[in-house]
Amino acid sequence: MANTSVNRKLAAILSADVVGYSRLMASSDTATVETLKEYRAAIGDVIVRHNGRIVNAPGDNILAELPSAVEAVSAAIEFQKAISDRNALLVDERQMRFRVGVNLGDVIEEDDGTIYGDGVNVAARIEGLAEEGGVCISSKVHDEVEGKLDFGFDFLGEHAVKNIERPVRVYRVHEEAGATSRRVNKTETRTPVRSSILAGVAIVIFAIAGVLVWTSEDLWDKPDSILSIPTGPSVAVLPLANQSQDQNQDYFAEGVTEDIITRLSWFSDLRVVPGSLTFAYKETEIPLETLAQRLRADYVLEGGIRGDGKKLRVTVRLFDAGVGANIWANTFDTLLEPDSLFDIQDEITEAVVSAIGGQSGVIARKRVVSASQGRPTDLSSYECVLLASAFDRHPSATNQRLARECLERTIEAEPAYAEAFAALSMIYARQYANTGAADARTLDYKPLDRALATASRAVALEPTNANAHNQLARAYFHRKEISLFRKHAMRAIELNPNDPTVLGSLGIYITWSGDIETGAALVRKATILNPDIPDWYYQVFAFQHFLNGEYAQGLEVIETHYGAAGYWDYFWQLVFLGYLGQHDKAAAIYSKLDEAYPGYSIADYVHEAAIWNIPQAWVASISDALRASGVPDERPNK
Repeated sequence: MANTSVNRKLAAILSADVVGYSRLMASSDTATVETLKEYRAAIGDVIVRHNGRIVNAPGDNILAELPSAVEAVSAAIEFQKAISDRNALLVDERQMRFRVGVNLGDVIEEDDGTIYGDGVNVAARIEGLAEEGGVCISSKVHDEVEGKLDFGFDFLGEHAVKNIERPVRVYRVHEEAGATSRRVNKTETRTPVRSSILAGVAIVIFAIAGVLVWTSEDLWDKPDSILSIPTGPSVAVLPLANQSQDQNQDYFAEGVTEDIITRLSWFSDLRVVPGSLTFAYKETEIPLETLAQRLRADYVLEGGIRGDGKKLRVTVRLFDAGVGANIWANTFDTLLEPDSLFDIQDEITEAVVSAIGGQSGVIARKRVVSASQGRPTDLSSYECVLLASAFDRHPSATNQRLARECLERTIEAEPAYAEAFAALSMIYARQYANTGAADARTLDYKPLDRALATASRAVALEPTNANAHNQLARAYFHRKEISLFRKHAMRAIELNPNDPTVLGSLGIYITWSGDIETGAALVRKATILNPDIPDWYYQVFAFQHFLNGEYAQGLEVIETHYGAAGYWDYFWQLVFLGYLGQHDKAAAIYSKLDEAYPGYSIADYVHEAAIWNIPQAWVASISDALRASGVPDERPNK
């Protein structure tokens, strides 16, 4: 005999659907379905975090059950904000907006988990009263959550809803913290719940067709801090001039400048012009007004460093482009010792921010203070870190060896200096990636193992050091431990979301790990923060076109952004030329590649792809493209 028992219970029900779903499907059914899948995954994550479950998801609808009214309303607001932030990454016509209704009522639960009853029906009817991007709740839910959540509630009156005998009292939820319930005239203009920063600027900045959500250590958990562009005043820090007689100390002045730029980038109010742009104006005689215009800076910090081996003088001036004059200047004198030098850097940073008028840098100020922890006791140790930065800017085998040997001595002498461990990890990882796994095994040491060990030590010494997490992420990436790579990549970006170098480089790594949409979003932000980023970042956008079969557009990206002919320039041209039927040009390009890298073949690319963890399906597609351009499968001597 069939089981006729009925399982009734009181449940908080969340019902949601997509506004204008038919219009979106008519415009592009494939893109709409893919976006809906991604958004459902994001919504499902939110529901699970609030101890709920998705009951059903037919068409564009979502029905979820949560353990309490408080959890249901909190989940509704959180998922609307998550959807709003993701919409900011899409062009207007592809944005997908939900409306949500929440009810608390009696339901019948089947053995398979399906639920029925008036509790569900009321939630669905209330959902229909919500505006796009909004949340409406029943009076039962309102009575349970008022005073327990920092949301406001607008009473929208009683509404007769289909198949429900009595009118339903409905409230609209808004994020005005601490607000009390108020009655709203039904004709009052309603404003969707939107992210104030991303809705305003990121829709212009990130015109990317979709977002792929990570299922663990989700990079999009805090999109406001990660993808939003700083909206405060911009400041450009020109390279501090080396005013001493020892011209070999140029890298020291450059390193101090970079440290000041890094510290300024921690303040969320400031948009800091990247050093790769400002360093181009080293030792120029261009008027500050003109420089400010070229760099699009509201303020320009300039100055110089003079040392005699024992004492150091740093002179800085802050130029206000709006008034066309210096508004602040100071001279800092100190003994040439590490603690004194770092104190000067912190003091300059604080003084600049104060002069500009930033107000919301409390957390960042704490980080400036915490940066004093783990400082080296010997100035030569700090100089080794600066030498590694010089290698990063001007890579060569000689610079790499000098920086590595210097840093290896440093970590022995300064075992608590986190930045030295992070810098050394960068050099080891770079050597592994450049030589390849097979070649690296023939060295008298294993660079990848050392990259992991030194980066792990850096994070242990200074858990809030963004560069330490950045280097640890890279080490895990090359070890193919992708979940740990994602964890530390997210942490690095979260700690310093406005560093274009971190965003761009990790965006590349994230792309090759199989998540091109996330990687492209990060690289896109990096290009906004620093239009002068390395040309190889743009391969992410070229590859997007390749996957979409847009070969002419992909080739245009390469031809536009790759200024100097080199490996990546030749490589990506070959990827597109064969499929475009431009075989003569492809043959000429391959001749140049073969001259620079004798015997280059598809087997070489496959070997390189393994080092960079590129998914096999992508490797096969790229290999086919290279083959179409005439690249041989194996080296001629094989």
